[in-house]
Amino acid sequence: MLDHSGTDVNTATGFGYSPLLTACQIGNLEIVSALLARKELNVAYRLPSGLNCLHIAAFHGHADVLRLILAHGGVDIAATDARRNTALHAACARGKVEATKLLLTVPGINILATNILHRTAFGGACGHGHAKVVEAVLDYLATQPVQLASAIVNAATRLGCTPFHSACVHGHLGVVRVLSNSKKVAVDINRLDADGWEPLHSAVRKNR
Repeated sequence: MLDHSGTDVNTATGFGYSPLLTACQIGNLEIVSALLARKELNVAYRLPSGLNCLHIAAFHGHADVLRLILAHGGVDIAATDARRNTALHAACARGKVEATKLLLTVPGINILATNILHRTAFGGACGHGHAKVVEAVLDYLATQPVQLASAIVNAATRLGCTPFHSACVHGHLGVVRVLSNSKKVAVDINRLDADGWEPLHSAVRKNR
């Protein structure tokens, strides 16, 4: 159907999904490639929730699709959804290691971006227990200026919770081990939250 000149490549379903977003969701590289070849394609199309093709490909961990779209261009890597999540937030929160690694290589990626919970993408990975993603981000941060690396691993939400707090409170032992044993980036494991609780106190309070 994509070879037919009368096919509308931007038509959306009742749920708002365009053909490109659907192809990104299922990870069909061939269809994504064919759609990108159409000049009339609105590659920057977004759902009412603000999600674009990068968000969706990242959320589902389709790194090859992400790579193809990024090479094509036309989509803002810094675009956020209604909850101010970037594509990097989506990849980290879902534990998609390869997608995360790829996004971290994109020029202009803002790893300091926070969502409405004042949580960075790295904080999301820690809070959801994705140790492999945490390790991947730490590897990346080890190549960055110390000040930036420290700002990311110790970034606090408006409640004063750091990524280490989040991992402890939710009982993500794998992430706790990665962070507490990190020699690549200095993690403050004793930082107090807004209520004056250390991560250890918070874990005990939650019976973790």
